[in-house]
Amino acid sequence: MKLVGPFDLLNNKLNESHDGNENILTHWRYFYDPPEFQTFAIIDPNCEHLRLESISHEYHLGYFRDNPTDHEPLVVSNDSKKSCEIHGEGDNIFSAIHTLLSGKRFKLKNHNDHCKKLRQKLETFAIENHVNLNGKTKLEERQKRINAPTLHRFGIVVPMINNVGYRQLPITDNNLKRLFERIINLDDDEQRRKCSSVKEIQHIITLIQYANDEKDFGMGLEFGLDLFLAGHQFFHRSSEHLLQQAYEFLDRENFAHILHHHLDNNRMKQWPNLSAI
Repeated sequence: MKLVGPFDLLNNKLNESHDGNENILTHWRYFYDPPEFQTFAIIDPNCEHLRLESISHEYHLGYFRDNPTDHEPLVVSNDSKKSCEIHGEGDNIFSAIHTLLSGKRFKLKNHNDHCKKLRQKLETFAIENHVNLNGKTKLEERQKRINAPTLHRFGIVVPMINNVGYRQLPITDNNLKRLFERIINLDDDEQRRKCSSVKEIQHIITLIQYANDEKDFGMGLEFGLDLFLAGHQFFHRSSEHLLQQAYEFLDRENFAHILHHHLDNNRMKQWPNLSAI
């Protein structure tokens, strides 16, 4: 396991030479990471001391914030080589890593002394510092406030005041996936623009504008993220347009800035070189 992202800042790896460098906004950002996701750890599936079954080299842990100002982010994970789905791992970094070391999340390929000793040290640290390694209280509390699951399945949370703030998309997630697949499987963008399925997307975008007028900003947030998670450049312009609007309406403008650089063509060509250092 390697700590990256915010830990690079703590370790002075992001020095003054990187100040103002826009690449910092995409430092260790994987293909499907929405702006709410900030990677802090990567795991080599072939690591000698911690070998986990069923993960690829793109499995990573991150902090998830519904709002850029959240001071207690949740710990989540994604394996971008497999899918865009985000999994809740724990209320804090210690509980998430303890779950991995215990083999509760993925089966351990190697039950060695190093792994066992590391887990015991973590448990001792947790006792001495009153850290809960088992609880998912914040994850469970957030689950109750989710407005819609989105294609990454971790969902969105927007403020609801007198039932205003979110309205449902006129299409199920499964049908939306099929809609995206029909468009993506065409030969080129010219065919995609002429495809009847694009008219369905345009219709939903029109409905979102009505929703925005009536302060149901969550609808645009949901569909903008879904377009982003479709994982194809054809949807990038619409995704960025909808998400920039949603983030502005929800006072989450910092996320829009991150998204812009994530979708930048030059940045997309650099995968899998994800470090800005």
